[in-house]
Parts: sequence; C-alpha cells; structure tokens
Amino acid sequence: MMKTHSFTLLVAVAVLALLSLPLGIVRLVKAGEPSHLPADLVVINGGVWTVDASQPRAEALAIVGDRIAVVGSNTEIKNWTGPQTRVVDAGGKTVLPGFIDSHVHFSTGGFQISGVQLRDAATPEEFTRRIGEYAKKIPKGEWILNGDWDHELWGGAPPTREWINKVTPDNPVFVSRYDGHMSLANSLALKLAGVTRDTPVPNGGEIVKDAQGNPTGLLKDAATESVFQAIPPPSEAQLEQAIEAALQEAARLGVTSFDDISSAADVRAYQNLLAAGKLTSRVYCITPLPDWESLAREGIMHGFGNNWIRMGAVKGFSDGSLGSTTALFFEPFNDAPNTSGIPNAMMFPPGNMLKMTLGSDRAGLQIAVHAVGDKANRMMLDTYAEMEKQDGPRDRRLRIEHAQHVRAQDFEDFHRSSVIASVQPYHAIDDGRWAEKRIGFERCKTTYAFRTFLDHGVR
Repeated sequence: MMKTHSFTLLVAVAVLALLSLPLGIVRLVKAGEPSHLPADLVVINGGVWTVDASQPRAEALAIVGDRIAVVGSNTEIKNWTGPQTRVVDAGGKTVLPGFIDSHVHFSTGGFQISGVQLRDAATPEEFTRRIGEYAKKIPKGEWILNGDWDHELWGGAPPTREWINKVTPDNPVFVSRYDGHMSLANSLALKLAGVTRDTPVPNGGEIVKDAQGNPTGLLKDAATESVFQAIPPPSEAQLEQAIEAALQEAARLGVTSFDDISSAADVRAYQNLLAAGKLTSRVYCITPLPDWESLAREGIMHGFGNNWIRMGAVKGFSDGSLGSTTALFFEPFNDAPNTSGIPNAMMFPPGNMLKMTLGSDRAGLQIAVHAVGDKANRMMLDTYAEMEKQDGPRDRRLRIEHAQHVRAQDFEDFHRSSVIASVQPYHAIDDGRWAEKRIGFERCKTTYAFRTFLDHGVR
C-alpha cells in the first residue's frame, strides 16, 4: 500500500482496485471460509460499494499488498487479520472506489496551488491587489504565473496590462484565464517576449490591441506562445514539488487515477516520484499530438507502461474556449459578433490535423483532440471519419475532449463513429453560468448535452 495522510484517501486508494483490476481479482468471501494470508490492511464497519451486482454492498474489505483481496461482512473479514494487520474502523461511512479524472493538467494545477490566487477575484481592484501583494513576497525578476482569473465575475470587461503595471514594476507577469486559452501580460513580460504593436499575429491566435493599435497585454491561444517561450522552465525539483502539491490535493478529494495532459518533463517527474515512493495516484500520460513521431520512433503504443504510469495517447487542439471567444462556431458569438472563434494553430496549413492524426493512428497511438465549439466538433468528426475511411475500422477509442457545444444533427455521428465524448460536467456549472450571453438560447439547447449523448448511445 502507498503511504497516505488521511482515512478518506486510504479507503479511496484501496478500493481503486475494484475498477482497475481484471474481473476475478476482487472476491466476495463466503461464511465460514478459512483464513488465508494475513492482510496488510482491513477496513471494517463501512458501507462498501463493491461494484458487483451479486452483492453490491458489504461491511468490510481486506487488502494484501496494494490489492483488495476480499470484501464481505465484519465477521468474515476478521479471518484476514493478523498481528501486523492495520485495522481501520470506517464508523459507518461509505467506502467508494477511487475517483478517476479523465482530463487534467496536473503539474499546472500544482503550480497554481502555490501561485497567485485569482480564481475568485470578483472586481478589477481585487484582481490588481492580489497580484501586487504576491509580487511583494517574491524576488525581483521572478515571473508571476497562472492565477486562473475569470473576468465574467466582474461583468465581462477583460483586464489589461495597465491594471497591473504599477504594482509589478520588477516582475514579469503572465497570468492565465482559468480555461487556459487567454492570458494577461504586463509591460515587462511583453518586453521580454518581444511583443509589440508590429508583432505578426500567428495562425490560431490573437494579440488583443487597443484603439491606438497597441497590445493591451491580452493574448489568446497560439499568440501566448511568444510569452511562454520567454519564461524560464522550472527545474526538475520545482516540477516534482508542484506535482507533489497536486497529488496531495488529489488525495484530499479521493482522486486515485487521472489522465494527464503531460509534457516529456512531466513523464520523467512521475517516474522519479514513483521510484521515490511518492506517486500516490495512477497516471495515464497524454502527450502533445505534434510530438507523435517521437513516440512512434521509440515504438510506444497506447497502454505502454506499468500499473502506475502509462502512456501512448496524444492530445491535440482544434479550437479554444467559450470564455475567451476562441471556441470555433458556425455562427458568430452573440456578444462578440465580429468573430465566430479561432481554429487552433494545429489546423494550419489545411489538412495538417488529418496528417497528424493519420500518422498517430498508424503508429498505434490513441488520439484525443480538444473541441469546444460546434464547428470544431464537426471538423473533428469529419477528420476521424476520413481517417477511418483511409485506414479501415478498428477499436481506436478516439476521443473528443470537452465536446461542449454540438449541433443537434451531429450527436448521431458521435454514436455511429464510436467517438468518445470526453466531457467535463464541471463546465456546466462553470462557464455554463454565462454561456447564453455568449451564444444565445438556441445554441445552448445542445450545450453540455450529457443526457442527449447518452440517449444516442454515445460513450
């Protein structure tokens, strides 16, 4: 068993085996069954959800090593206790399988935990104050990053560099909107990145400018890369510390397995933490789609790895986000009628997305592509259909990440093509609060349409 810091996680990690092991590893004991090897851990007096239709509930469970050996009644599980067995009394609490999060940016979340906190800054003044106070606590020259701000909290006027220049004269700032598709730079950060009024706008991005043509400090999607390239990468130790912070947060919430949008450095960090006995969740590393050839050269296919770290999936982008008005729609935004969104840079030149997905598919990699707007979802369904037309049908488990806004006529194509709608229900109570302002009542009828997906037999 891995080391844990709370009863909640201990039970969640233990019961993860119910979902992660082949059928037959977890057994239900029978009354009078003789004892076997003493368990390392026994949980008694719990409401155990077994995920077994023949006996959906039990009182107790026994763990040998890092696997659940048996579940049953308190009396039955006592046969598995020995002098060294740790016994935890659940006190009647429910014992659930560990939660599996299918889409996280894990190390980024770890850095956010220790960085400036802007997620609930409800006014421009509070936004500025928090950044200024954080700047006072760090050395001159150190970057202020992450933040997770949401301009909808104060009515929708996005921030500008003028808001923060005075309180950050010695620190470059590049704080992101919580969806990660729009970030704010102060003047120092723009200077270090070489972004001026004459900087060409990249495909799949936008440099927001004021009436005089000067950058406001807001950059969207592909345009953010110029600033990110100017930010010194974290050291290996810093990265591992951030991941450990995120692991503690996952433990607190009972998340015992997750699919991470990983960089190569993240994969290495997970391996280091596993070797040190500090990896407390299982991870499926999903690396960038443009890097598929490096995986293919090494012969890595989906599912490569061990019981703790697996890889072999690649993640791409077809558009941006609703909040940043970069999600790609067939019709313009209601509150930004000059745009209907921005196709991601991976869509350029035309045909590039198909080329990358075909290459990845032929190399045996699983493909997951972000699509938020209805047009982006349609484009990815068409791309996957063309891929299958060229290479033939098989079990690919293709994913569309978010699948947030879908036209009514496209749900059946999700089902017909067996594309997985990798949805995040949290979004329905997040940017769902103001989605109607962005795209109107009619388009919202097929937004966050989880029930409609299920009714069409979509996985």
